[in-house]
Amino acid sequence: MRRIKLWARQFIADATELPLYQHGGGVCGSLDDEDVGNEIRLELQQLGKFFTVEDIVRFCGTTEMLERLGRTKTVSLSTAHRWLLKNGWRWARHGRAQYIDGHEREDVVKYRDSIYIPKIMELAQRMRRWIEDVGWALPPSVHRAVRIWFHDESTFYAHDRRKVFWAEAGAGALPEPKSEGPSLMIGDFVAPEVGWLRGPDGENARVVFRAGKGRDGYMTNSDILEQFERAVAIVRKHWPDEDHYFVYDNAPTHLKREDSALSAANMTKGPSAKFHVAVDVLNEHGRPAVDADGKKIKSKERMANGMHNGQEQSFYFPDDYEIVELRGWFKGTERILQERGYDTTGKKSQCGKSFHNDCPKDRTDCCCRRMLYSEPDFQQVLSQLELLAKKLGVSILYLPKFHCELNFIEQCWGYAKARYRVLPPTKSQDDMEKNVLKVLDEIPLETMQRFATRSLRFAHAYSTGLNGAQAAWVAKKYRGHRIIPDLTPLDLVEIGKRRDVGK
Repeated sequence: MRRIKLWARQFIADATELPLYQHGGGVCGSLDDEDVGNEIRLELQQLGKFFTVEDIVRFCGTTEMLERLGRTKTVSLSTAHRWLLKNGWRWARHGRAQYIDGHEREDVVKYRDSIYIPKIMELAQRMRRWIEDVGWALPPSVHRAVRIWFHDESTFYAHDRRKVFWAEAGAGALPEPKSEGPSLMIGDFVAPEVGWLRGPDGENARVVFRAGKGRDGYMTNSDILEQFERAVAIVRKHWPDEDHYFVYDNAPTHLKREDSALSAANMTKGPSAKFHVAVDVLNEHGRPAVDADGKKIKSKERMANGMHNGQEQSFYFPDDYEIVELRGWFKGTERILQERGYDTTGKKSQCGKSFHNDCPKDRTDCCCRRMLYSEPDFQQVLSQLELLAKKLGVSILYLPKFHCELNFIEQCWGYAKARYRVLPPTKSQDDMEKNVLKVLDEIPLETMQRFATRSLRFAHAYSTGLNGAQAAWVAKKYRGHRIIPDLTPLDLVEIGKRRDVGK
């Protein structure tokens, strides 16, 4: 009571003289020290993403930290928990981002930084862009526009529903289907200027595919080529005055070469009667024939001829060869190289068990297989998709592996699936297909253009030498920019923290 009377007299004399609440807050104040906070963050960074609140309690109980905090015992669980919340940490299910499996692999980075990114940045200079008070227009110095069509396939599932929702306390689990249900694969093209590939008359190249045994089967390279031809016909009909590029990912169905195309894989060093290439046998519908067990039926054919110094070279002994036993046989890599003028003395067939991992780096003459693999005619083999594009007068560009952030159609799929999940469940596959097509066609063009701008920011970040984690951080910070601006010193510090992430 005496303290209250004292405070009252002090307040009457000076209304600004208020008593301060001095209980509690001492520990939180210590943890709020910037240097102490940085020490804790460094410890959590070393522990990785699956640290616990107890890890902070344990760390603050070390001799060094007790001296820093001026305490004789560690902080409590509730104090550590409050510190996490105050500093922006949240216990939550986190969304997907980049795939780091192989994202920074040496061969992937080499293709990304030396082929794909330089090409896409070059093409971006000839693309229409949004100009204030003008709209979508070409830069004044560009006379012939480039239009880039991004391709991809995505699968929707009938039972793909929302998983997070409000439930009454004590409510039990609700019955739900065990499987994902029937699937529906959609393959399409998208460009930032117009969205989905559609002609003014509604003509499109979208593929709706019910994949699976006993349904439409599985998408093959033939399906990809057929869809591509339809797409090229549409763009050349409606946008004939532009140069069209089609961007595909590195899926095997997109990269497939002709069956007889040159390949040093599996070649024997010496002559062999067994080396041939396996070719799919087609049925009356033009699709791969299968046997009673569902396996593809193959036939054996000779590999195509090579080309050295402008001269064709057969890899098989002629049918009238002087040694009767070798007629029609595969010559072997050593003989093929010798015919090209190389000295193969002491060369093994292959360095070690793994062709891709056991050969010395930057060597092209370590073994017979590597020497042949490095020859120009083996290096310049085009995929069937590239051959068809060349014939039709358009161009193909392949994305680097594991770089979905560079293909903005991936975000279009995600946007559509988020809206598909909130629609009422369907009982028939026809109704499911209607719902899928509905959510795809309802994606706003402006939203697609924002997705495209985000992918371009990633490409620009890679062009400055950043890795995947660094590019993701920069693209998020400067999400209002079309390209990445000059980085500040603080930006460089944050980028340095992400130097080795994903490697």
